[in-house]
Amino acid sequence: MLETAGQVTQRLNRFGLRLVVREEIRPVLYLLLMAILAGTWKWWNAWTFAAVLQVTTIVYHVILVKKNPEVLNARGTRQQGTKTVDKWLLGTMALLGLAVPVIAALEVGEAGWTAPLWMLTAGVALVVCGMVGITWSMAVNRHFEVTVRIQQDRQHRVITGGPYAYLRHPGYAFGLLAVIGCPLVLGSSWAMLATACLTVVLVVRTAFEDRTLQKELEGYRDYKVKVRWRLVPGVW
Repeated sequence: MLETAGQVTQRLNRFGLRLVVREEIRPVLYLLLMAILAGTWKWWNAWTFAAVLQVTTIVYHVILVKKNPEVLNARGTRQQGTKTVDKWLLGTMALLGLAVPVIAALEVGEAGWTAPLWMLTAGVALVVCGMVGITWSMAVNRHFEVTVRIQQDRQHRVITGGPYAYLRHPGYAFGLLAVIGCPLVLGSSWAMLATACLTVVLVVRTAFEDRTLQKELEGYRDYKVKVRWRLVPGVW
């Protein structure tokens, strides 16, 4: 059953509530931005993009409010101890993520060009699969914060359940699927370039976080022996 408003406010603090509100209005803001840049509301790829993000975000919040509200509360505010390098990496990822709909709107939005059905379908499938995987990862990991840090204040420990039994960084792996799917939904070739850059930064951040955890988190090196792959099974 869906949570009532009262039950949600009981589970989330003010930081978690603000995070949920920000993430729920983001697809609407994306649609508004793309319509303005494209100069038209009749670009159906943009509507599909916003709709997929909106629906998956709602499902993501419903599940996490019930299964792991603590992670939403933690992600709602920047915590002390965040690595300086990660602040730069996170900022770069945010800019590149925003660049995808912006570039797509400037490239194909004005013409109202619609991506081929196979491209649109593949893009939607990747975004949905990515969001499902991210939700799964966050549902089992109370330490899934926004930034890289050793969470001594939250009794940081190694998580080995769920997707972490197969990959050391499943959140990044599933996030990569969603990232690749976005320019396909929008039907933009130039946005794929921004996605390629974002993928590189994501891989760098994965390596940085993994190295940090190996150095500073007790038990992580033993976990690394048991779970070999960081991001892509059989590859890396």
